[in-house]
Amino acid sequence: MSSFRDVMRRVITGDDAQGKSVVIIDGGPSSEIGNPDLGGLFEIWEDTASEALDPRLHDDLGTKRPVLGPRPGNVQVRWFVINPMPTGIPKADVSKAMRERFAAFDGAHHTSTNHDTRACTKLILLT
Repeated sequence: MSSFRDVMRRVITGDDAQGKSVVIIDGGPSSEIGNPDLGGLFEIWEDTASEALDPRLHDDLGTKRPVLGPRPGNVQVRWFVINPMPTGIPKADVSKAMRERFAAFDGAHHTSTNHDTRACTKLILLT
């Protein structure tokens, strides 16, 4: 079986000058923090949440460094990988590791894995 890293693929499409669909990006995440087999953030796209999308723009809008939430006024699309809690490790050690991971993507101000952001978060669970 392939690992998640091997199958992560983002395909971003747009329009060419004649209005025909074209593939802008066909590849992996724009940036990542973590290991997809253990957990982490893997960025796909970030764009404005309130303006019309322009399919003629062919810039890679995937973030270059993962952060917890989108910039103000934006929507963010990512793979957010969470694995089951490890067994046999004290809760204090797991909590410390989670705080360190959150700090690595500018989420240190969150005191738990539940967090408040300026964003509306939608999760899609893949099992």
